[in-house]
Amino acid sequence: LKSIDQYICNQMYVSWRRTLTESLHTSYFQGRVYYTLNVLREDIDNPDQRISQDAERLCKQMSTMASRLIISPFTLAYYTYQCFQSTGWIGPVSIFGYFVIGTIANKILMGPIVSTLFEQEKLEGDF
Repeated sequence: LKSIDQYICNQMYVSWRRTLTESLHTSYFQGRVYYTLNVLREDIDNPDQRISQDAERLCKQMSTMASRLIISPFTLAYYTYQCFQSTGWIGPVSIFGYFVIGTIANKILMGPIVSTLFEQEKLEGDF
């Protein structure tokens, strides 16, 4: 089952990346966009490299997320039911409460890291 999921994920990734890259490059080379971005705008560096990297990352994340969005509701419902059967209503409520608290703590702790990751992406694009 996991192999089928990975195969479908990879097929979606390749298909979405091909389509998105072709569309973005078509728009990039139409008119004077290429010339404008590379010659007239000095504040935008390496636009073609950034397009390729961003398209690759977006498609990889979207294919992974699509798989998780399809499988997760069934997994969540199954384990909630099993937990309810074992512990009654207190088990699922405790687990969901733990997830909410963990999510809030994660948001607070990860906030400062976002700016660092943005700077890293910018430096990688410059490289």
